Amino acid sequence: MESKENNFKLINKQKSDNIEEIINKEVIVIFY
Repeated sequence: MESKENNFKLINKQKSDNIEEIINKEVIVIFY
């Protein structure tokens, strides 16, 4: 059960990291 929760946290962290990367790329595109 605990490993499931940890996996969920990891997946959520990866998702948020991906979203930040996408936002950063869009911001770079806007500024250039």
